[in-house]
Amino acid sequence: MSKEMCKMNFLKTTILLVFFFIASCPYAIGSVGTGNDRDVNYEMHYPIVYTRDSVAEKKINTDLYQYIEKFRRDYHGGKFINGNFTYEVRFEDDNYISLILHDYRWTGGAHGHTSYIGLVYNKRDGEKLPLRYFIHLTDADFVTIFDFPLYNRKNELLNLKAKFSYKDCPHKIPNNYFLKGNGIVALIFQPYQRAAHAEEMTYTPIEPKWIDYFNRKNP
Repeated sequence: MSKEMCKMNFLKTTILLVFFFIASCPYAIGSVGTGNDRDVNYEMHYPIVYTRDSVAEKKINTDLYQYIEKFRRDYHGGKFINGNFTYEVRFEDDNYISLILHDYRWTGGAHGHTSYIGLVYNKRDGEKLPLRYFIHLTDADFVTIFDFPLYNRKNELLNLKAKFSYKDCPHKIPNNYFLKGNGIVALIFQPYQRAAHAEEMTYTPIEPKWIDYFNRKNP
């Protein structure tokens, strides 16, 4: 066998070994799996988080189970006609994972309603982190936040015509948020809070320079 052939065989073997290692290790390509469930009038695709620490992993998934089980319990209790439960991963690094749950329920009428639930966990200890862990805000800060850029669920920047006026918005800071990376925290607003239902969830990113300001202002 020529030296060239030996090199090619070695390269193929190395690639296959790397592939099998990645396939067997959930941390190498991501740490969120998907669980599935369905009934006559609902479908669920929910997150299952994996971490290197089994205690943290159990803590995170136990917390997530509360949201999953509440959806099932409300369905079987007749609180909605049909529904859909999904999720998205918005950010993940070695320390944090940021998810948004989509809890859609139709109770009759023209359309159903989706609740968007932002959840941020510390992957090292499994703690669910409140908004204040990253940024200190009060309802009085809404007047400032209102003028920040606002995006819809498709990550499209909304113009003035698409946004509700200041007087038509609830002047409250939501506790709902997600991480965008690069030190950016994004506040989640539910449908109808900042824009029409067609825009679905809207969000306002807050950059590190503003986070620094608010944390000094609201110690």
